[in-house]
Amino acid sequence: TNRIHLDEALDQIEGLTPLKTYPQATRSANHIYLLKYDASAFHGLSREVFFKAMQAEGIYTYAGYRPLYKESLFTDEIGEYPWLESEYYNQLQLPVTERLCNDEAVWLKQTYLLGNEQDTQDIIDAFDKVTTAMKNQPELFQDV
Repeated sequence: TNRIHLDEALDQIEGLTPLKTYPQATRSANHIYLLKYDASAFHGLSREVFFKAMQAEGIYTYAGYRPLYKESLFTDEIGEYPWLESEYYNQLQLPVTERLCNDEAVWLKQTYLLGNEQDTQDIIDAFDKVTTAMKNQPELFQDV
């Protein structure tokens, strides 16, 4: 399937790690394609620079959710939800969650998984082009 093809190809790019499914899983909804971005593999260039470069290649990558416990429902609007009043979500500090959401998570909408083999290859080619350029010519991305 397209997800398997993407997983295999993107797993070969240092600095990108596709999210794995549990070996016991028999199915996946594949409603979002997730991977992790490691800026250290790309001369410290931020994930947002990567997003802009991918979007310039016609592939819309984005950050996805911020930490859910930071949503206004849990921090500012608790008066509307009395069962949340004793939870103190605004005091939570979950550094791994925040690092994933703020710096590492890369999302592709599931529509990218619905194309034919050539469409999937085009996506892989865009990832390869952008990551190769970011590794080999980081100066091109300094003002992005």
